Amino acid sequence: MTDTATGGESSGSSEETTSGGSGSETLGGAPAASAVGAVRRPTDGAPIGAVANTRAVSLSGTTAPGATVRVYDGGVLVATTTADASGAWTATATDLADGTHSYTTTVTDSSGNTSATSAVREVAVDATAPVASPVAAVRRTDGAVIDARTNSRSAALSGTKPALL
Repeated sequence: MTDTATGGESSGSSEETTSGGSGSETLGGAPAASAVGAVRRPTDGAPIGAVANTRAVSLSGTTAPGATVRVYDGGVLVATTTADASGAWTATATDLADGTHSYTTTVTDSSGNTSATSAVREVAVDATAPVASPVAAVRRTDGAVIDARTNSRSAALSGTKPALL
């Protein structure tokens, strides 16, 4: 077999790597891991950055066509899907609690070989609405406290808000 990296003969390894455009697979060995490439809102497909304000996320990536992809959140299996003819896969994780979720995947090829675990993709979920902040004081612009009624045309409201995550 010819080593394409150096153009010379290989060291005699019997494994060959094939590439199908969107993913690669090692013949006679485990397929390559498929990291979560995109995180989106399942309702409208909008991309989610590092923080999601929804209790469900759609995760996607690419691997070899027809491969089975298992998606884990902190080591717990949350979804299983199959890559389409182009190698694209999508899985949805639902009922997410507020906090950080650490997604990884494994890929199993048609021969039953399973990849190593992919790199971690973290998403923080913050889907709980903040507590409304009560108005602590209403003051006229000269600083005097206003009770229930005022003839002032402008007023300053003050209060406190909860700390951010």
